[in-house]
Amino acid sequence: MLQKPKSVKLRALRSPRKFGVAGRSCQEVLRKGCLRFQLPERGSRLCLYEDGTELTEDYFPSVADNAELVLLTSGQAWQGWFRRVSQDSLTLLGSSCPPALAS
Repeated sequence: MLQKPKSVKLRALRSPRKFGVAGRSCQEVLRKGCLRFQLPERGSRLCLYEDGTELTEDYFPSVADNAELVLLTSGQAWQGWFRRVSQDSLTLLGSSCPPALAS
């Protein structure tokens, strides 16, 4: 457990709202997030918004202050904002790119 609380920005998967939450552990942030978004704590977990990495207690201290996290409930998945934008970009590029030249 951290000495000083870590501040993060937290969003739920299906919510446009974002909240600042502080906690000394991953579990504390998860608990506070579930209360704020009125979601069940059981089966819920935290992931990095950027790349979808799931947070553990061991990984939590290395997360940057003010990192953006996604709170997921049971059955939900998040691959990360970066991956999602990259896939959307490739899809858009694929539709406008000329066919490859035959060699």
